[in-house]
Amino acid sequence: MSLDDTLARNELFSSMESERPYASYIKTILGQLGVTVWDNILDKPVEVILKGDPKRKEEGCVVRLWTAKENVFFKRQNLKHFKAGRLIPYNSPQIVEEVSTIAQATDEELSKIVNSKYFSLVNKLNEIDSVAVLFRMLALAEDMDKSEKITKSIQARISELQTVEYPKRLEVEVHPEE
Repeated sequence: MSLDDTLARNELFSSMESERPYASYIKTILGQLGVTVWDNILDKPVEVILKGDPKRKEEGCVVRLWTAKENVFFKRQNLKHFKAGRLIPYNSPQIVEEVSTIAQATDEELSKIVNSKYFSLVNKLNEIDSVAVLFRMLALAEDMDKSEKITKSIQARISELQTVEYPKRLEVEVHPEE
């Protein structure tokens, strides 16, 4: 394998990891549709059958191409489908970012929680299951000179979680045989 091949494959895999295809096409008919795509891994053309309902945007109806080479090859090999209207360009919906959890919250976001009204703070504390986040909140509350009532509430939640995580071990007395 040459250096150019290796670099091309590295570029392909990095574009696939970014989850943004170079181009996408969707079939417009309800029946199955046979298309030819370029397989960069095998480095040869491959026949693929698209299945599913294009109105529902099912995964089997969409062809995602990751490089310009794949795109040019696909357009040339499937020209009859494009001319007949059986294949059209498809803009896949934007990928929704994952909802950030409280463990991923910045200090600014945690400060907003600490500065919230007492009962909403207590409700939020009860939702938090991470001792590390609670220690961060406690440090922020102490830095902001929050009332003892707030710091005690955070400390109480920390104690509650630590008790659940590390329950007291029953100490069993062992009597040596006499």
